[in-house]
Amino acid sequence: MLTIIDKTLITICNERADFYAIKDILEGLIGAGVKTFEVNKDTLQYLINICNESQSKDILSILKPVSLAYRLCDDSKYDRHEQVSVLTKTLSEKVEILIIPVKDILSFDPILLSKLKNIMVEVSVADFFELFKQDNWQQLKQVVRRYGVSVLRLSGLQRTVLPLYENYIMLIKKELQVKINVCARNDAYTATAISFNAVEQGVDSITTHINGGMSSQYTPLEEIVMSLTILSNQEYTGIKELSFIQTTAKAYEQATGNKIAHNKPIIGDGIFKYESGVHADGIAKNHATYEPYAPEFVGQNRKLLLGKHSGCKSLQTQIKKWKIPLTCTQIPILLETIRNNSINLKRSICDEELLSMIKQIESNTC
Repeated sequence: MLTIIDKTLITICNERADFYAIKDILEGLIGAGVKTFEVNKDTLQYLINICNESQSKDILSILKPVSLAYRLCDDSKYDRHEQVSVLTKTLSEKVEILIIPVKDILSFDPILLSKLKNIMVEVSVADFFELFKQDNWQQLKQVVRRYGVSVLRLSGLQRTVLPLYENYIMLIKKELQVKINVCARNDAYTATAISFNAVEQGVDSITTHINGGMSSQYTPLEEIVMSLTILSNQEYTGIKELSFIQTTAKAYEQATGNKIAHNKPIIGDGIFKYESGVHADGIAKNHATYEPYAPEFVGQNRKLLLGKHSGCKSLQTQIKKWKIPLTCTQIPILLETIRNNSINLKRSICDEELLSMIKQIESNTC
C-alpha cells in the first residue's frame, strides 16, 4: 500500500491554529489516507504548547494513529545535532523518519542516528543526476550503509516527465535497497500528474499538502488521492469515499486563511455548479457525461445555475423542481429575462432573483 507523507501539519501550526482546529483537520487527513505527517522543531513545540493549554493528558494524542517524519530545521538558530539528540531521547517511538539533506548527513555521528528508526536522505532534482557520477555514487553507497539510510526523497520535480527518471529510480532501489519518496513541486500545476506517474513507476511514498499548501507548491492531497482512487480502482489507497474532505478543507481554510478557489478540483465549492444548456441537459440524462465521480463522493452537491448560457431545458428543470406552473409562452419570456439580467450583472442569477422574475412575469401575463 502507498504511503502518503503530508506537510499540512507544519502549515497549520505555523499559522497558530487552535487545538480543536488541528484535531479536526488531522482526523480528515488521516481519513484521506495520510500515514505520516512531516514536522519540524517549531511544529512539535507548538503542538506541545497547545496540548498543555487544552489540558490534554497525552500531548500527542491527536497524532496517535500516525507516525511523524521530522525534518531538521534549516534555520541556523537551531543546532541540528541538538535536535537529533532530543529526538532520540524523547520522541524516538513517535518519530519514524528523520529527514536530512544529502549534503548535511556526513556531519552527523552514525551512532546517534542509529537510534532512530529510518533515515530519509533528501536530494533535489537539480542534484539527482550528479549522484550517478562514479565518485558520488560510491560515496552515496557508503552513506547508505554507514548511516542506515532507508528512504531517498527526490524533491523539486516540476515540468518534468518522470519516466526519464524511472531507470535511475529502479537502480537506486535495487543497488542501495532503499525506498523512494517523491516530493513534487506544483509551480506549473503538474505535481499531481508527476506524483501519479511516480506511483505507477513504483515509488514507495509521495509527499502532499491539502490544497497544495499556502502557495500551491506541493502535490494537493485531495487531487492525488482522488486520482489514485478513481483511476486505479482503490488499488493504492483503499479509500471508498471522501465525503468528509470538504469539511476538512473548510477547516483548513479557516485555520490558515489560505483561500480555496471555487474551481479548485475536488474541494472547490463551485466545481459541481453548472449553467450551460447542453451541459445541463447532459447532466439530467446521465451525470457521468460530465462528472468523473458523483458530488456526494466528496461531500458536495450538484447545483444548477441559470444565466446567460442557460437554455429551456435548464429553466424547465428548475421550475419543475420548485413545482411552479409556467405556460409555454411564459418560459421563453422568463428565459430572455434571465439572460439579459445575467449579462448586466456579469454573473448567474440567484434563486431569490429568479423567483422575483417569475412573479413579475406571472403578474404581467395574467
